Amino acid sequence: ADDVIVTRKPREGLVVRAEGSVVVGLETALDDSLVSEGLAREFVSRVQAMRKEADFEVVQRISLSVGCDAEMRRALEAHLDYIKNETLTVEFKFEASAAAAIDVNGHSVSVLMEPMKA
Repeated sequence: ADDVIVTRKPREGLVVRAEGSVVVGLETALDDSLVSEGLAREFVSRVQAMRKEADFEVVQRISLSVGCDAEMRRALEAHLDYIKNETLTVEFKFEASAAAAIDVNGHSVSVLMEPMKA
């Protein structure tokens, strides 16, 4: 061990930390798929906050009308099943005239949320 020197040089795009004999490397590059998923997850978070603010019941089914830019629309379309499942959305429409304006990671999104009738 005295005759060997071990140096670690992370490759570009990795953040590496070592403690003792444990080394962890984390790739920090974001591809389009990860960005899209992040936008969808943040949208779900915003809708959940709107549900709470509107004092909807936990099991209340909703209808969503959404107005957004092309990048956001692609992200929402790609993850629509996830969004509908997490927010209990029965009807989801893309409409430019939706109501409440929210910011989703720098994207201006308008959302009209309505409870579904039983």
